[in-house]
Amino acid sequence: MLETGLIYLIVRDFDQSLSFYKQLLERNVSAQNKTRFAMFNVGDLCLCLLNGKFDAEHPDQVELAGEFVPLYDDYVAVTEKQNSGKIVINLSTPEVTGAYMPEGGLL
Repeated sequence: MLETGLIYLIVRDFDQSLSFYKQLLERNVSAQNKTRFAMFNVGDLCLCLLNGKFDAEHPDQVELAGEFVPLYDDYVAVTEKQNSGKIVINLSTPEVTGAYMPEGGLL
């Protein structure tokens, strides 16, 4: 069975986005990591704001795991695109043990 994990909104202006979603969702954050990440628990939904510029501005404060794939991992490029309303939805299922990559392989 497929389950919803976290939903990430990659944002250009973290402070402005944080203020907006606090007002919209009428709640404070459930967890926050500096200005890199903030999480709101809304019922069964976990909505996360990811500061698209934090990693590039603070490389000494970020631990990377696995290979850097620019198409997926260059959040600065994502935030600089004209239509930057980008989200990442994590789905999980116990039947799948690897992550599918568009190039045709599993991680």
